[in-house]
Formats: sequence, structure tokens, C-alpha cells
Amino acid sequence: MDLAPVVETLKATLSPQLRQQAEEKLSQICKSNGFIPCLVQIILNGQCDMGARQAGAIYLKNHINTYWSDYNELKGTTNSDVMTLVNAANVSKPAGDSSQKLFVVSDPDKDYLRNVIIDVVIRTKDPLRCQLITTAGTMIKTDFPSKWPQFINQIHTCLSTDNIDACESALLIFYTLVQHYEYKKTEDRGPIDEVMLVVLPLLHQRFMQLFTHNDSDQSALIQKQILKIFHAYTQ
Repeated sequence: MDLAPVVETLKATLSPQLRQQAEEKLSQICKSNGFIPCLVQIILNGQCDMGARQAGAIYLKNHINTYWSDYNELKGTTNSDVMTLVNAANVSKPAGDSSQKLFVVSDPDKDYLRNVIIDVVIRTKDPLRCQLITTAGTMIKTDFPSKWPQFINQIHTCLSTDNIDACESALLIFYTLVQHYEYKKTEDRGPIDEVMLVVLPLLHQRFMQLFTHNDSDQSALIQKQILKIFHAYTQ
């Protein structure tokens, strides 16, 4: 997909005079295969207008929130967070129809975003990063663990590296996973308990390394984030 017209359309959403027309155009092209990779390229492109990049990050967040899962996958859930996806999509089942098929993000685009979202968060700063973390959180709620089995390996790799930016971003994303299970019943916490068996020793190691050898502001923020994860997990 050609980036230039998408960039111009995203920029147009920031103009009161052009917004409606731009949003209508985006609502048409957003259902094309390759739209998500196109948005990601724009978000990461430092040569692009920052307004367009921010608009792209916000549009990606909303697009994933609405179109990541279809009605048939969500209609049986009792999870209020996930049910908001149904409500956001404004689904109404036709009379006499036993199922409802909405547009959903294509499997290739889903696979692409699962593979790159953590790296994209690492490579961006706020205000882009906060939108992307919310995007990752939506994906986690619907996909983990069955549809995103590589998630923990991706997080573990980031936490094991000496790249402090990668560590910080991975912790912010991992926190969304822990929050998802924070108030679940004991019998529903199996996935996070299994994850913590692997990740908790690494979090402790990283915390002690930073506490002992690094007194920077970023180090303090990472230590705080680790404590927030531990607190949310032990609620």
C-alpha cells in the first residue's frame, strides 16, 4: 500500500474542514490488506509529519479495538473488557440469522502486528508510545495465550537485554497483561501463574541490578514499574 496518500489522509483528520471527508476515506481503505503495516511504517517514519504519525497511532488503536475480533468470537464472553469490543463495533444481529460476520483484521495483518508491536513500542516515545501500549493491551486481552504464544518469549528477550529502553517498554506492555488477570478468580489465573514462573526471577534480577548499579531517572522508573507488576500480580 502506498504510504503517501495515507499520510495525507491522516493529516487531513487534524483539520476541522477536512476531517469528515478524511475519516470517510480511512473507513474505506482501513479494510484493505496491508493497512496495518502501512500505519506502522508511518508511525515509525521520523521523516513523516508528527501530526500524521500521532493520528496514525490513534487510528491504529481504535482500529484494533473495533476490528481485531469478530462478533462470533466475542458474543459468548462474560469479560466486560472484551465485550466493549462488541459494543464499539455497534453489532446488531439480524432477525433469523444465527451468526454475524463482521469485518475483522486479516490473519496476515494480525500475524504482522503480533510480531512487531513490541518492537514498535520500543522504537517510539510518548505520545505515540502510550497509544501503542493500549493497542498491545487490546491484543493481549483477546489473543493471549492461545493466539499469541510467542508473546512471552518476546517479552523475555527484551527484559534480558542490556537495552534499557527495550526493558522499559517491555515492562509497560507486560503490565497490561498482569492487569488483565489482576482481579480474576484463582481458577482463571493459570496463564499468568505459568508466565510468572518464568518472568518473576528475571524481574527480580533486573530490579536488583538497577537498584545496585544504576541511579538514573529511567532506572528509577523501571524499578517502579517492576514493583507495580509485582503488586498487581499479588493482589
